[in-house]
Amino acid sequence: MFWILVFGCRSNRIDQCQHVEDTQSCMQVVIQQLSSAEEGLSSCAQVSDTKMRGECFFLLSDGYQLIGEDALSMCAQAEPFTEDCLRHAAARDVEVNIFSTLTHATPQPMKLMPRIYGTVQRYLPAQIAESMSRDMMIRFQASRVGDTFDRESCSGLNPSICAQVYIVASLGSRDQWSEYIEEPWMRGCGTQLTQSAAEDWGWKSWKPSMEQIVQQAYRQLCGAVQGQQVQGQTFPDARIDSSK
Repeated sequence: MFWILVFGCRSNRIDQCQHVEDTQSCMQVVIQQLSSAEEGLSSCAQVSDTKMRGECFFLLSDGYQLIGEDALSMCAQAEPFTEDCLRHAAARDVEVNIFSTLTHATPQPMKLMPRIYGTVQRYLPAQIAESMSRDMMIRFQASRVGDTFDRESCSGLNPSICAQVYIVASLGSRDQWSEYIEEPWMRGCGTQLTQSAAEDWGWKSWKPSMEQIVQQAYRQLCGAVQGQQVQGQTFPDARIDSSK
């Protein structure tokens, strides 16, 4: 089995990855060795398994960081992963052509969102594009929050969206959690969030003017826990996700 993995990767044969247990890792290694995306197209097309072939095109789009028409064409062949493929491509397009071009004088979030939506809707249906654009705007705004959460963190945003900015800014890369692991903040649900608790959890501190928003944010987060418990799960698998 190990010999097949090595041979498949060294011989630039994606179809050989069908015979190993970790097909995704094998395909990723082969894709990294290809000379071009065009070569990858031919290689992925040779995969006989439908699901694996779709994943191959998905990985190829991600591996070559495709956007625009190139990504649309590649993702169209990525069934049953087409939507995921397009989400990733849309997120890359926004990062490259919008976020990376912004200066310190960034427009207010609600003025920025139409620009994000204008890009995302090229890839995805309106309903999905609207939700994804909002989530990307929230993540971007959260990334700009300093050590202290203040009014500038939510310029132009309504309280509910502002609360989500606080959640993402505080949780960072930990805004997804396992349904099997109890996070420290879960044990405080039902009580007021205090500055000392937030500090213990590594969350953002806040100005007094943001007290109401922060408490709303904590209630929203705890509500996600309770919602999952009602559905029979011990802990939630909740997320704010722009591209997955």
